[in-house]
Amino acid sequence: MAGHDDESNMGKEETIPKDKAWKDLQIDKREKEMIKFIKAKKIKQRKENGNQEDTNSFGEIEFVGFDQITNKTAPYVRLDVDTDMKIVWELLVNVWRIRKPNIVISVTGGHHDIFFKEDRLKILLSEELYKAAVCTGAWIVTDGKSSAIMELVGDAIREKSQETREDEVVVLGITGWNVLLNNKLLENSCVSQ
Repeated sequence: MAGHDDESNMGKEETIPKDKAWKDLQIDKREKEMIKFIKAKKIKQRKENGNQEDTNSFGEIEFVGFDQITNKTAPYVRLDVDTDMKIVWELLVNVWRIRKPNIVISVTGGHHDIFFKEDRLKILLSEELYKAAVCTGAWIVTDGKSSAIMELVGDAIREKSQETREDEVVVLGITGWNVLLNNKLLENSCVSQ
């Protein structure tokens, strides 16, 4: 928009970097697929009063500052606890196009901070978890909360992914809706269109 009144810029269009435009098209296409899938499968979410309603909480979350060069986005959806696991699988593999795992590694932890007596134990755990996930083609599933062990997992995957510049490891965070701060910001009005 800038410079349209300036004669030196007349006829010149403002350009969007190709990778950004492509990324936006990909997100837009994925969002349309999500809406179609949600409607077709009649995916529900549970309201605070306990009743079910069509889900309106889905989209892309941007993890700002994921690395030095780009931000990381990931899809999310709010599902009712009674959602059929076949539908969840179809969503993950067919709609989100996450590769099928050979194994699933579940990492859980308490709400208490974990202090490693030696930094080398922390480094060893994070490096070996990453290696195990890459070598086996695993998904790492966490409770999606910000506890010490989850932060260790997140840091390990982020650091190793930055080193290799590839997204080799799938990490799924599964948590309760009421645990999320500002969860209303994750609601999407597009589903009713």
